[in-house]
Amino acid sequence: MLLLDAYGGADSQRTSEETREVDDDFDYVWDQHRFDPIHHHVTNFIHFEFPDGSRIKRAFRYDWRLWSIPEIRELLQEAGFYKSEVYWEGTDRETGEGNDVFSPREQARMIRPGSVTSRVIGAPNGALPTLLDGAEQVSSPRTNPKDSPASEAVGGRNRAGDQSPPSPRRSSP
Repeated sequence: MLLLDAYGGADSQRTSEETREVDDDFDYVWDQHRFDPIHHHVTNFIHFEFPDGSRIKRAFRYDWRLWSIPEIRELLQEAGFYKSEVYWEGTDRETGEGNDVFSPREQARMIRPGSVTSRVIGAPNGALPTLLDGAEQVSSPRTNPKDSPASEAVGGRNRAGDQSPPSPRRSSP
């Protein structure tokens, strides 16, 4: 089994800075510095700011290609993974931020444009391990689908209850 942590959404493709206070000791600044929409290459930095006004600028630098979930799933299929599932993070209704509750999805509608976090799980040569059996019930404490922030999302099962296979890879024109 392979578990990948991915981020994306409209906010991941914009330059921005997001500051988070860490225990009154310092501020952690995530700087999405550059995004190339042709190649999906991003440059991000982490800065630190301290109560005395000092700052560590560009303490960490990240240069990488921002892969989409369909691209990741296609690559897993090409690499021989029998099946892949996407676990989509729900949204906290009060803050509009992620709520750390992940549920399997084949389709999702973003409630509010922004960054999203998801987990992609792939299993080689067979079905996903028993470890994930019942994960949908465990991952979300909500009992009424209308209470779910992702109530517009469609789960990873078709009407007959069978798992939907990943989409076939399409060739470029």
